[in-house]
Amino acid sequence: MSAVSKNRFPIPEGPISNPGLWRGSEFQNSDHWVAHWSDNALGELNDAVKAVKNNGKSAPYFTKDEFSLPTIGDELNATLEDLETGNGFRVVRGIPLDDYSEEEAKILFWGLMFHLGEPMSQNAAGHLLGHVRDLGYDVNDTKVRNYQTTAELFFHNDACDVLMLMCRRIALSGGRSRLASIPALFNAMWSENPTLTRELFRPFAFDRRGEPGRPDEGLEPYFVMPILNYYDGLLTSRMPPRSYAESAQRFDGVPLITAEMKAALDLMENILVRPEISFDFDLQSGDIQLINNYCVFHARTEFQDHKDLNRKRHMLRAWLSVPNSRQLPPWFKPRWGSITPGEPRGGIYPSCPDA
Repeated sequence: MSAVSKNRFPIPEGPISNPGLWRGSEFQNSDHWVAHWSDNALGELNDAVKAVKNNGKSAPYFTKDEFSLPTIGDELNATLEDLETGNGFRVVRGIPLDDYSEEEAKILFWGLMFHLGEPMSQNAAGHLLGHVRDLGYDVNDTKVRNYQTTAELFFHNDACDVLMLMCRRIALSGGRSRLASIPALFNAMWSENPTLTRELFRPFAFDRRGEPGRPDEGLEPYFVMPILNYYDGLLTSRMPPRSYAESAQRFDGVPLITAEMKAALDLMENILVRPEISFDFDLQSGDIQLINNYCVFHARTEFQDHKDLNRKRHMLRAWLSVPNSRQLPPWFKPRWGSITPGEPRGGIYPSCPDA
């Protein structure tokens, strides 16, 4: 294990070997890492969807007990364990979504989600079941969240333990998924420029984009956190899109981005696109993607969509608090609500939940 600096922001003074450490070249141009549902699992998921429908229920208005998965619990637990102690991501392929209506697909996603973790709010309205699709918005609008556009989403992570996506429909072109190892990013940055690497352990201000903070966070339209934290022997990250850091600079009293911090962001972005750090791939209809936000960044390339509304790119999304995640650094407490594993944490505080 690397020595740790004794300054205000603990930093490993050398390369680390943490869960989620891998090379992009291990996964690029191959699908050996993609898991596939067994026939038994697919049958069990299908039976669970039918049971919910037969009870007159729809997503999200049913419970975990109403979506029974009696025999595949061990597989799901193994997936959760791999997210925390293995690669930090998993893609599971094989759900035949063409056989399901949109409502049935939502039931399947919602029910499966219950068996992996607890959903957290994704916006001020308190939505637990999210939709990632183009709404025709301008990515340069500071009130718009980037996933609501067709623009490229550069590497970032979300405000929860685990991101869960299900691909319903793919774009006309583009929209490739990209993943990057955060421990590998740190090691590469440290080998090239330890001084700039240390800058990422300093607090950055990020624009809330109109979303509220928790009542004990204060009323500022931005929040402040380091991009990298080293705590309890683990490198743990929180990185909204860089544009959120840049747009936060418009607010009065915001901590300014120094020239050194900007140089650190530039180096980070340069390294993240290298093949030894990241790789890209196409999600297919029916794919489930799970990502540990603390050790893996995700991104998306720009895309062109279909004109037909019923063919447009569409992902179902959940932000999960999971039972086996790590103890979080104190910096996360105001934003997450809790830093204790197994407690509901993360998400966006629902200040104006839908009735």
